[in-house]
Amino acid sequence: MIEVPDTAEARDVNFYRYVGNNPINSTDPYGLLNFLLGGGVSAVLPIGGEASGGIVINPGIGNDRADIGLFGSAGLGAGLNVSADLFAGIIKGDLSNVRGETANINLVLGPISLSLFTDPKNGELIGGTVGYGPSATPVGASGTISITGILTLRDLIDYIRKFNRNDQLSPIECH
Repeated sequence: MIEVPDTAEARDVNFYRYVGNNPINSTDPYGLLNFLLGGGVSAVLPIGGEASGGIVINPGIGNDRADIGLFGSAGLGAGLNVSADLFAGIIKGDLSNVRGETANINLVLGPISLSLFTDPKNGELIGGTVGYGPSATPVGASGTISITGILTLRDLIDYIRKFNRNDQLSPIECH
């Protein structure tokens, strides 16, 4: 589930007001969005696995904090999909929506691939990718459950800060 920033709009019982009372033609004014660039492979015949990795970018539109990092994903599934691709895509929400478990629908038509990501808890569509690459079959499809981890620049900076604070608070004593 995507958490909306704690503002007057977020506490409003009229959820349509959040998008200017026009949920069909308006978008999230806070711009919570992540871009993915990467590559992946699938070997699902009739059961198998998939793996992908690449770069995740959150541009920091609206109240979200900009960040960039690496992601890696692996999963198991069923279907007919033996392919590899380079892809680009989006995942809505903040970076926490990139990290964790997703239920994926993967379609391949020749060299073109399409993957849709849903939240396995509620079935909500949270993003997808479009890719280009070789496939062992002219048409393929699979359903997978994947786990994704990310490491961002902000994660590294926070780790270094915590390490330095702990180092200053608990110096090594020499006797």
